[in-house]
Formats: sequence, C-alpha cells, structure tokens
Amino acid sequence: MTVKRSAILMAAVFVLFLAFLLLFTILMSNNQWVLNESQVIRHKSYLVADELRESSDLLTRMARTYVLTGDSKYEDMYWHILAVRNGNALRDSDHFMAPGKAIKIKDLMINLNFTEQEFGKLKEAEDNSNSLVTTEIIAMNAVKGNFSDGQGGYTRKG
Repeated sequence: MTVKRSAILMAAVFVLFLAFLLLFTILMSNNQWVLNESQVIRHKSYLVADELRESSDLLTRMARTYVLTGDSKYEDMYWHILAVRNGNALRDSDHFMAPGKAIKIKDLMINLNFTEQEFGKLKEAEDNSNSLVTTEIIAMNAVKGNFSDGQGGYTRKG
C-alpha cells in the first residue's frame, strides 16, 4: 500500500508541476506579447514625433525654395505638406500611419496614448513650427507683392 500511495503522490506532484509549468508558460507568453505591443507603440510614437520634425524641415525648405525661385510648384508642395500635417489632406497611400486618410498629427499622438509630458514637449515643438509657418507665409506672400492688411489677410500690394 505504501508503494501505491507513493506512486499516487509522485503522480500528483508531477501533474502539479506540469500545471505550474503550463501556467508559467502562459504568463511568459502574455508578458512577451505585452512587451512586443509596447515596443510597436514606442516605435510608432517615435515615427510620429519625427514626422512633426520632418514636416517642419520640409515646410522651411519649400518656403525658402519658393522665395528663391518664385516657382509655384514649391508653394503648392508647401501647402500640401501643411494640409497633410493638419489633417486637411490625405496621407500618402504608403504612409506608415493612417495611409490614405486625413488625420492630424495630434490625433495620431492621441491614438498612441502619448503622456501629458510628451504632449507638452511636442506641443511646444509644434507651436514653434507654426510660428515659423507664419513667417514663411509672410515671405511667400512678399514674393507675390502681397503684404499683411492687418486683418489676417495679405491684400495690401507693394
């Protein structure tokens, strides 16, 4: 009887060990999935923040090129880049985030659950970029001989 009891006890320990091993494997797998998801979100967050930087660089480049050359294609590209960034134009179909959709960079950040601190820094960068946009619009209008009328338009000729 003792041998039989010992065998049952060993079998029970073995089954408990297998159950523990299965539970441990499931928990590890879940942990890995969560880690992978956070890495994907981290990478997308980096790409969205970089898009803000890149769009600011491109806007400046297009404005400067337009001012130097007077070629309207650079002004058209400027307005298109700004429209995409502001969610007023469709993104390229091969864009990494929201391909073929019109969505603001800020909304992409919201979808990626940026923290308040991250939003604060990126909002500061966006505000600086938007101030630069104002300067660039003044310069592009000056090329056409249009100057501020003091009411938000560029109707004064000069």
